[in-house]
Amino acid sequence: MKLNVDGLPVLFPYEYIYPEQYSYMVEFKRSIDAKGHCVLEMPSGTGKTITILSLTVAYLHHSPDHVSKLVYCSRTVPELEKVVEEMKTLFDYYTKNGVTLNLTGMALSSRKNLCINADVLEGNAGDGRSIDSACHQLTASFVRDRRRHAIGRAGADAYGRRKGLCPYFFARYSMSTANIIVYSYHYLLDPKISELVSKQLPKSSIVVFDEAHNIDNVCIESMSVTLSRRSLDRAQLGLNSLQNRVREIKQQDAAKLQEEYNRLVNNLREAQSARETDLILANPVLPDQVLREAVPGNIRTAEHFLAFLRRFLEYLKLRLRVVHVVSESPAAFLRDCSERVCLDRKPLRFCHERLRSLLATLEVAESPELGSLFRVANLATLLATYLRGFCFLVEPFDDRAPTVINPIMHLTCMDASIAVRPVFARFQTVLITSGTLSPLEMYPRILDFRPVNMVSFTVTLARQCICPMIVAKGNDQVTITSRYESREDPAVMRNYGSLLLEMARVVPDGLVCFFPSYLYLETIFAAWYEQKIIDQVQKYKLVFIETQDAQETSIALYNYQRACENGRGAILLSVARGKVSEGIDFDHHLGRCVIMFGVPYVYTQSRILKTRLDYLREHFHIRENDFLTFDAMRHAAQCVGRALRGKTDYGIMLFADKRFARADKRTKLPRWIQENLSEAVLNLSVDEAVQISRRFLKQMAQPFTRQDQLGMLIFVADADVSWEFSDLIEAIYSAPTYHLVFEGCLILFIVGLLFQHSFLPSKRRGGSGDRLSKAEEDQLIAEWQPEPLVSGDPADEALLASYQRCATSQVGRSVTYSDGRTLVNFATGNFLDFIGEARIRDRALASLRHYGVGSCGPRGFYGTMDVHLHLEEQLAKFYGCEEAVLYSYGFSTIASAIPSYAKRHDIIFADERCCFAIQQGLEASRSKIIRFRHNDTAHLEELLQRQAEHDRRNPKKARVTRKFIVVEGLYVNCGDICPLGELVKLKYKYKVRLFVEESASLGTLGATGRGICEEAGVSVQDVDLIAAGIENALATQGGFVVGTKYVVDHQRLSGLGYCFSASLPPMLAAAASEALTMVDEMRGERTARLKSVSDRLHQRLLAELDNLWSVEGAPMSPIKHLRLHRCTGENSLPALEAACAAAADAGLLLTVARYVAQDLGQPAQPSIRLSVNCNHSDSEIGSLLDFLKSYATGLAKK
Repeated sequence: MKLNVDGLPVLFPYEYIYPEQYSYMVEFKRSIDAKGHCVLEMPSGTGKTITILSLTVAYLHHSPDHVSKLVYCSRTVPELEKVVEEMKTLFDYYTKNGVTLNLTGMALSSRKNLCINADVLEGNAGDGRSIDSACHQLTASFVRDRRRHAIGRAGADAYGRRKGLCPYFFARYSMSTANIIVYSYHYLLDPKISELVSKQLPKSSIVVFDEAHNIDNVCIESMSVTLSRRSLDRAQLGLNSLQNRVREIKQQDAAKLQEEYNRLVNNLREAQSARETDLILANPVLPDQVLREAVPGNIRTAEHFLAFLRRFLEYLKLRLRVVHVVSESPAAFLRDCSERVCLDRKPLRFCHERLRSLLATLEVAESPELGSLFRVANLATLLATYLRGFCFLVEPFDDRAPTVINPIMHLTCMDASIAVRPVFARFQTVLITSGTLSPLEMYPRILDFRPVNMVSFTVTLARQCICPMIVAKGNDQVTITSRYESREDPAVMRNYGSLLLEMARVVPDGLVCFFPSYLYLETIFAAWYEQKIIDQVQKYKLVFIETQDAQETSIALYNYQRACENGRGAILLSVARGKVSEGIDFDHHLGRCVIMFGVPYVYTQSRILKTRLDYLREHFHIRENDFLTFDAMRHAAQCVGRALRGKTDYGIMLFADKRFARADKRTKLPRWIQENLSEAVLNLSVDEAVQISRRFLKQMAQPFTRQDQLGMLIFVADADVSWEFSDLIEAIYSAPTYHLVFEGCLILFIVGLLFQHSFLPSKRRGGSGDRLSKAEEDQLIAEWQPEPLVSGDPADEALLASYQRCATSQVGRSVTYSDGRTLVNFATGNFLDFIGEARIRDRALASLRHYGVGSCGPRGFYGTMDVHLHLEEQLAKFYGCEEAVLYSYGFSTIASAIPSYAKRHDIIFADERCCFAIQQGLEASRSKIIRFRHNDTAHLEELLQRQAEHDRRNPKKARVTRKFIVVEGLYVNCGDICPLGELVKLKYKYKVRLFVEESASLGTLGATGRGICEEAGVSVQDVDLIAAGIENALATQGGFVVGTKYVVDHQRLSGLGYCFSASLPPMLAAAASEALTMVDEMRGERTARLKSVSDRLHQRLLAELDNLWSVEGAPMSPIKHLRLHRCTGENSLPALEAACAAAADAGLLLTVARYVAQDLGQPAQPSIRLSVNCNHSDSEIGSLLDFLKSYATGLAKK
């Protein structure tokens, strides 16, 4: 197939191509043209490998000046073999089309996989280190020198013909001429190997990291060193053997050691003829200026260097004598090393390079003991080179045997970018790709690079060939989860076993199961065995288990495949992050169903992991929970992705844990899985999942060929398409009548548009289309009367004249009026006393001078400015959510957020005391509104039970009816705090969505002012939508909605207050941003003070005025409602208004709570609404109490 990809002719070696393959080529080519890096996610089984090869080979063929090599890196040998097969197919296709392709491809693997020498393989099969050592003893430069003297050219030729070429060294030496290089990640990322293998690659190369979903782990492993007591003992043996060898050389050939000394005096980088092939390890990434320095004098001679190494080795043994965990930075390690054994940093930096030079001089072949010594030297070099990004850790116990003292020393790399940064800096284009990279934004952050392109491709399907489901409960309605608290619950294990048994009955052929860890797999398998579940499962399928032994796992995998091929069917129990989950394809009948038992979190008690999480939080601002969830979901997606290896394949993906249904987990799955994960399958029981699986498998059993996909999800080469006129007639004859009628009407409409005259503006008088004359323009201008800025209505003027007092100051903690009086303000919601703050005022004035007064339109139409985007990012980070959207007015925020989601036929359970903004949103949604008693969760649960019963009787209607709970964090109409913790439990129990309005609780609740979620100890992810106005605590204007990316993106398209209102003026957005920064910096100091003032006021009101005034509101709430005991009904309002007027004479500003007639949440009796400020003093509160007492007492006397 011949394609034109953005001007580049590409040969594709198959008759068909998927749309996503073509899109992938386009995006990849754009990145190559831009000479930048990219992150591309493409669904599993859609031909990613051949897509990359086709485009890059075309680029190499047509533009060799721009791109010189393709370096294709993958993780496992089976994946590398697939790349090579696809490359052969592509090269053959070029030859078939008569194109001379002057390109060569080469694959490189380890000696263990490529060695053909029977002497080396004998006794060392499967042991990579032993094979490396044996190979080194045969191929080292000093060995070749001895042979060169003994065998001439003719003899060497005959020897080569007799023995054959070594594939490993042939591949190594072919890299300089090969155009396409295929090898493992480590040949490019591991600095100990890349310097030997990949240092000749040109900058114009394209580097592809395939299956790169855990590339950060590969980078970290390549830069980390682990040593045990046994390793140090073997290093001691290797050091002793080197010292003996040095004594022999001094006696036999002392000039050789002197020659090495002279070379080291000059510099480290003198040419060594055998260096590139002799040494298995190379120097870790050292700065070039260090490598050009002379070796320090105290390690130049062999004896001095070995004595230096011995002292360092003894120091490491000393550090292993611990009974508790030791964790310290490289700087602390070097300081302690210098104080105890007087070893400086500079000689340690050269340990590895010096050891390499010594081994070459002594002509010593590699051995396991020397391998341990190399790791010690590597540890020294890394510690002395990198003072940041590493952690030195000593643990007294091994995690696998926590009761046995076995100290282990770790030098752990915490920054994956250290290993991969040279790759991004060296090559012009690096592609990070896999089928499970979501969320894409995480990889540029943890690898510290700037991509020019990030795209996640979906999969086009002619039929629904994947069936993802989330099973959250068993048939007994017990929640199933692998949480540590519940994983040993017999009911959970029984339900997991029931799920496996039922799926074994339904699913034909192969069924693959993944567990979070080997320990959990062993535990649950033992429980199933005791419960006789395994016996029942084996009636339907054979059971095989992956173990930590690679050979046992290979045997189990082979027999599993045999059982599936023979029609017996089999179940493979394996582990996420194990061998089976990476690089093993279960295509077609080998994997008709994949079950993920539990969320595959990494072992969170690992001290190495905790150290890395702290580093990510401090340096990359990645929260621990975000990274752990990201890591777990990418491995879960990788596991279930084994079920689909092509569009003609089909499979069931079961996520067996209730936590998968949460938005923070679900949204981190790849896009092609999310699109097929509808809300109807998010909270299934075992029986429901089995029924859906039965229906799915029956549908998939229908005949389906490649021809059924043509035109829908497969493009065909033009050369292969041959339409005959008879085929067209047959297609028209077989088409349904309504298709022909509709297409005919559409054709007639298009023809009519083609022949229709264009519309012209109507002519003015006399039929001339001329413009107005100058005199006519002047006349129209003279006749136009502008609308007056001040109303001319006498009634309005009289109303304005009735207000004798006008505020002449800011409405802060106190207010000054035109008559000269200053009143203590208890009327407005300036809870944190931010009105008048110099920082906020200066930031607002600076924004005013920079941007002007206002914006020029709505956010979607020239109204978005950088201050809006910054404030949205700041709000999302403040709440710990994915995104935020900013509104220009608080009331419209609440009134728009609800109807943007809830629609007609939905059901909303709302608190009866909700504010008027919520009520307007409820009315606009046109949903069915059910009100529950204020803060009465028992009444709410009763209503939810009734609705659940109604849904059971009407399942069809229930599937399309969504249910919501709408509450306020802090109720403005009564001052109460909502019981959010109990509401979250009801949300998950009855599968409803939860909306929380936080206009009054933002800044006033929570340890750091982050609102009701922080106050109640509830995760923000448990609330579906949080909306708030910022007029209260932040002392400015506007509103916002925070939540998941899906929630926010939906708001931007359907929130009427966002789409059709002018955006928030930049001045106010800047003020809100500064106020939010202050809230974050204060870490709850003003919030705590506000709670204290509110509580003191509440207690004194109850203690001193209980017989005169009734108080409504929570003790810590800054909103209090006061009512006179002696005035009720119609008489109460005049009395309260008179009280507010009298308060002004006493130096206090009070106000009666005002409500519109349509406000259903207003209280039955009028009240005075007190708003507390965090800086209200005890004397001001005392003045308020004295006035309230005197006024109520005087009113009683009347």
